[in-house]
Amino acid sequence: MGLLDKLTVGAEKVAKQAEKAFEQGKGKVEELQVERQLDGLAKKLGYMEFDAHRNRQVDTSARESLLTEMVQLEDQLTQMRQTTAEQGDGAATGTAEPGAESTPAPPEAASLGGEAPSSPEEKTE
Repeated sequence: MGLLDKLTVGAEKVAKQAEKAFEQGKGKVEELQVERQLDGLAKKLGYMEFDAHRNRQVDTSARESLLTEMVQLEDQLTQMRQTTAEQGDGAATGTAEPGAESTPAPPEAASLGGEAPSSPEEKTE
């Protein structure tokens, strides 16, 4: 195999790795967008619960709608993270960066007793 052939094969490998990294990054951005939507709904729900605590009138159908949408977003986020993990496992055949995270993190504030981070910087571990 000549030098030019070796360079071509190397360039193809690098291009494939770059494309894979781009797709993984795109998936992470989509996850962050869903997390932000979920955080926004959680904030609205928190204000509704506070209103109920202060004996203010709360629209129960709006509350149920928020909860339903939150469940759907959490399911979507779980699916996205599972897909990202599977893609990461596929990369474990030698193309993944050493120390790269391949397992998804659990959804933040999954329980009502948990405290949700107030900014995206607090979400990173």
